[in-house]
Order: sequence, then structure tokens, then C-alpha cells
Amino acid sequence: MNKILDYIKYGALIIIAGILLTTGYNIYNTVEDVAKEKIVENNPSSNLGYGTFVDIIPLMDAVTATTTSSTLPQALFSKDYVYIGFIVETTDDAEGTLKFTGTSLDTPTDPTTTSTITNQWTNLEVVDEMNGTSYDGDTGIVVSGTDIHKSYRLNVDITSWTMPILTNYTTGTFYVYAVARTDY
Repeated sequence: MNKILDYIKYGALIIIAGILLTTGYNIYNTVEDVAKEKIVENNPSSNLGYGTFVDIIPLMDAVTATTTSSTLPQALFSKDYVYIGFIVETTDDAEGTLKFTGTSLDTPTDPTTTSTITNQWTNLEVVDEMNGTSYDGDTGIVVSGTDIHKSYRLNVDITSWTMPILTNYTTGTFYVYAVARTDY
């Protein structure tokens, strides 16, 4: 009798798998699976988990105001990567401070509010790829009227999610794009 039940269970699993494959529905085990699917959906040539690079992912696109809880940029799922680079572009004589935040929680947090046990986040240090200058996470990258077109490297050793935020904004337009790698 147990053997018959096993055959029925196995047959039901095959039928369910066939339905999911033919209808395009996905089963997600974790928040990470959802994030990976979203990145691949937005960047069709991405190859998460099987390649080295992910395409350029826009996190801030033409931002012209200080980041608030209602205007948070897209967060990047960073748990699977050892290297994340950010391309930062500003236009129109931009002025403001760009900071990069990270959390080890399972979901993105709101770095415009106080860090707590359920909204844990911290500012992260970045390094200028052109000259090796380190920018303290709490200070950030201060842009003061001269537009920048630079790449930065971010240490994401213990982060699950990273997000850029813009503070002290006065003028101009900010763009931030991420490029992630699974190895050096």
C-alpha cells in the first residue's frame, strides 16, 4: 500500500511540475529567489549563479531630490556577489551627497529612517576605481557643482541588500548603475 501511495505522490509531483513549466509560473523558496528572478526579468541577458557578470542595473535614474521613505531607489540583492561596482553620473552641475547603504536582513530596509533591529542598515565605504580614494560611508561622495562620471567599488562582504541614497540635494540630476560579479 505504501508503494502505491509513493507512486501517486510522485505522479502528482510530475503533473504539477509539468503545469508550472508550461504555464510559466515560478515557485520561490526565498526572498533571494524572487530578487534574482526580478533582476533576470529586468536584464534578460543576465546569468545569475552561472556566470561572472550581471548586466548594468539602474538603481537611480534621473533623481533630482533628496531620498525619502517614499522615493527610495531600487535596492540591489548583493548576497551572492563578492564585488559590486557602481557607475555614478551627474548632470546639470549637480550638488548633493551620495551614500551607499547595506543591510544583512532578508529584505531591503529604509535607510532614511533610524536603524533598528527590524530596519537594520549601515552606510558602506566605497573606493574610487580611478584613483583608489576611499570614501567613508557616513561622509559619502560629496558632489559640489562639478559633474562626475566615475566608477566605485563597494565592499559587500556581509550585506544581503545594498542601496544608494541621495542626501543634501540642492541641484542637478543623479544616476547610479550597479554591476555585480560573483568572483574577482
